[in-house]
Amino acid sequence: MKYVYLLILLLYGCASVQVLDGGIKDVTPPIVLKVIPDSASTNITTSIFTFTFDEYIKTNKLNDLLIISPSQRLNPSVTIKGKKVTIKLLDSLLDNTTYTFQFNGSIADINETNPLTDYRYIFTTGDIIDTLKHSGVVKNITTNELCNNCNVHLYKQLDDSLILKSKPDYLVKTNEAGKFSFTNLPNSTFNQIVLKDKNKNLLLDKEEFVSLSNTVTTTKTYTDTTYIFPTKNTDKLKAVFTKTRTPGYILFKMNKHVLTDNIQLLIDNETQVSTLTTQRDSIYTNYIPSKDSTDIQLIIDTDTFTSLYILPLKNLKHKPKITYNTTDTGFYITSNTLIKSINLQYITLSIDSILIPLGTPILKGKTAFFKTNLVDNQKLVLKPKAVIDVFDKTNRLDSTKLFKPKASTSLLTVSFNISNTNNYIIELKSDKKLVRRSVLIKTSTINYKNLTTGNYYIKIISDTNNNGIWDTGDLLSKKEPESIQFSTKFNIRENWDKELIINVL
Repeated sequence: MKYVYLLILLLYGCASVQVLDGGIKDVTPPIVLKVIPDSASTNITTSIFTFTFDEYIKTNKLNDLLIISPSQRLNPSVTIKGKKVTIKLLDSLLDNTTYTFQFNGSIADINETNPLTDYRYIFTTGDIIDTLKHSGVVKNITTNELCNNCNVHLYKQLDDSLILKSKPDYLVKTNEAGKFSFTNLPNSTFNQIVLKDKNKNLLLDKEEFVSLSNTVTTTKTYTDTTYIFPTKNTDKLKAVFTKTRTPGYILFKMNKHVLTDNIQLLIDNETQVSTLTTQRDSIYTNYIPSKDSTDIQLIIDTDTFTSLYILPLKNLKHKPKITYNTTDTGFYITSNTLIKSINLQYITLSIDSILIPLGTPILKGKTAFFKTNLVDNQKLVLKPKAVIDVFDKTNRLDSTKLFKPKASTSLLTVSFNISNTNNYIIELKSDKKLVRRSVLIKTSTINYKNLTTGNYYIKIISDTNNNGIWDTGDLLSKKEPESIQFSTKFNIRENWDKELIINVL
């Protein structure tokens, strides 16, 4: 019996399940234990540099993240063996020059991928290591947001066109706070240009953001903010006919802003009423085709763009998409296609099963407005055939609850003090959504009524050439972008009045 009892105890002990403890997660990046040659070495002639770390490592986007200043014409050769990284420069070293390696996360540990971010390696080919610094902040002029991961280029030659064809002599990137900092610079004067380098080729390309150039001397301290702006579009104007899912909706998207109002849209040689969007980058119209194939001509000044719109009328299977909107005096039914007719016999409005009479709606394009006294929780039902569009297609069965718009007595009063004769485009924004847009030419007060609760700010564009849009700058011609002023963000609360005074710069 004794042996059986002991066996039972042993089996019980083996069946006990314990929770495994993985320990504290490793969040520490690799640590550099040794470098050959040592950091801060002078009179260096070798082009091979070996870094030994405290753990096994790997590379991460090395050609994108590793920055060597002065810049290398050729990417270095990099090899990894265990805990060692060897970097071989393929360019000749310059005489009496201080070099820096910034790893910027290009090296990480092999298990947790913790990046080495703040480490810098320094050496010089001369007797003395350069110690001068240059720093600053970069913002996007169109959004007033700090620029993260922007390139800040320094060129020894004061020639702006170098950014089109040559790598910079010195380079750093901005951090999340938009800040940049050069260290170990020589006593010299440089041409500084900031670039949002999308394709990472260190050159300015189309559709990238860039700054105007700025001459900096490393013995001086600069505190100015540098602003980047979209590269000026110098392409010839193009209009791209864009196919949409909405029958009869003609849309042309432009590759650049249309700066003229001399626009004519013809469908089968008949002039149509067209609309240029507020941003002046798209032109559209709605029409009722009578055949499957339609010739379209868009004429902008002396440029003519042609297209063939094919819409097989007999094969159309769409159904109008209906949306609803209420006002203080009634409600709207809106279709995505032009409305031909409304059949009241297929529409009911009720509350607590009691029908509410509906008068004849006002038809205009894609909308039908019903004038009525709304109360909350009214039920609107649209049976098939309630809405007939111009293609004789009808809606699906649909029902919705209508609610009287919530009254808001919030009032924002903004006084704009303007001291010059420029036109100003005033945009009230909530987050990045445009709420109201106005144009001012003199000191004025604008009342913004019935704003919903939330955070807002005001964007003021100096429209110096009076073309109704913001115009970007041009690095090569040293043309500054039109200035933009942003108010501080403010909060609108329900049934509150708020007054602001803005001095327009």
